[in-house]
Amino acid sequence: ATSSFLHSLDPPPPLSPPSPPPPLLTPPSPLSPTPLRGFHSSATTHKFLIEPDADADVNLSKEAVKKLDKAAELEMSEQFDDALALLLEVEELYPTHPRPVCRVADCLQKMGEYDRAIAQYSRTLYLVPESVPALVAMGTCHHAKGDKVAALSHLDNACYLDNEFAPAFVARAKLHLDEKRFKDAVKDYARAIELNEKDTQSLLALAHLYNLQGDFQSSIPCYDRVLRLDNDSMSAFSGLGICYYYMGELDLAIRNYTNAIQSKEAHSATNEVRADLLTKRGAVYTMSGYSQRGLEDAEEALRLHPEQFLAKKVRAEAHFLKGNYAECIKDIDGYIEGNDEKFPLDSIPTEEILMQREIKRAMLMIRAQSAFHLFCEEHEEVLEEVEGEAPKSKHPKKPKKPNSTLSTRTDVKDTYPVEHEVFTRLTARFSGQNVDEDFMQDLRKRLQASQNEYLTETFESYARARREAKSAKEETDPKLLALKEVANA
Repeated sequence: ATSSFLHSLDPPPPLSPPSPPPPLLTPPSPLSPTPLRGFHSSATTHKFLIEPDADADVNLSKEAVKKLDKAAELEMSEQFDDALALLLEVEELYPTHPRPVCRVADCLQKMGEYDRAIAQYSRTLYLVPESVPALVAMGTCHHAKGDKVAALSHLDNACYLDNEFAPAFVARAKLHLDEKRFKDAVKDYARAIELNEKDTQSLLALAHLYNLQGDFQSSIPCYDRVLRLDNDSMSAFSGLGICYYYMGELDLAIRNYTNAIQSKEAHSATNEVRADLLTKRGAVYTMSGYSQRGLEDAEEALRLHPEQFLAKKVRAEAHFLKGNYAECIKDIDGYIEGNDEKFPLDSIPTEEILMQREIKRAMLMIRAQSAFHLFCEEHEEVLEEVEGEAPKSKHPKKPKKPNSTLSTRTDVKDTYPVEHEVFTRLTARFSGQNVDEDFMQDLRKRLQASQNEYLTETFESYARARREAKSAKEETDPKLLALKEVANA
């Protein structure tokens, strides 16, 4: 529950919902500077850093004020170089006035020049001691540089000096989140929301924190509060989709993803964001048994954003349920290629990397099953008559197609101990170890006793194909390759 929006699945074949939505499951970026303009505080020493007013602009000429206003417009349009040039002109004329000094620091922070910004904020603190916004900005810059000790020191000081300045608590919450101190982050976001009940970004961040801890019951009220403030919030609808998915309420998950896709924000969003939402809804559709709808969502996602490799995974699972095994194999190959590119095999084995490897193994199993189904279709005569001691009536020509719904079970070894041993022995067979016929017969009897009809049928098909493949001399023999696919998975 604390990982991305993906799961590996076992027989019935897997479905893993896509990874968590960028606006919510990705932790708020520590590199996002805390803007100084637009924040309100009860402390009078903050005034010059917050909104232009008569007191803040005392001793500034009208021309200087015009340049400051023009610089603000340029910053809004992200023309930071031009804005900085104007601000430096004003600072040169008024080197001891805190407003232009701080505005220069603010612009440098937005440009990512954190060392220069820190030096400029130090000048601000010299001119206005204990300026809380300057302390918050310095903490944010240190956080962006990776100096988290210095960042925490400045932010702690800011929160101590003014416990009603919400941006200080938001900035410290981001630092706690980056350090995985979730409980401290929850407290700071809660305090920021207490100070500003209409802060939708903090509400979304708090819901994200609850998601990371698997506390979806606490996330839902946060998203509901956001929707009361903005009844068309794409992020809130998407977040509710995640919650209801993990809680097993798939119909509600689909409904909220649909609302997110139809929101005005989604219509103006990038193709990548829209493709991500479609991929998530398609995954839930497929898990719910609506493979055609899942297939349509995945194809639309790939049309919008061909690099969305997770959509290939969803489409592969939909193809598998529909019996389109060749298309399934093609999409799985595309998914694995994208997965290996994003999560290289030599990556440090973090929790997310390990989870992605489990998903990859699950998809390889689906690929193996698809390859075996194709093998059965192409060599139907091989399966016309099953050899062995098992009653023929229990073994039709082809293995049954998979169920129309998928599960998220991953404990194959514990849930299907006999079947797990079969696959283990098949793996041993193709790793050079000898498996005698007596042992194969013993496995056959144990499988029959397990009353798992599908696995029994599949095993008999493997046994038959194995005998047929004994005469194969080349590695390219399709029967041998089909068996190796299963063994490797």
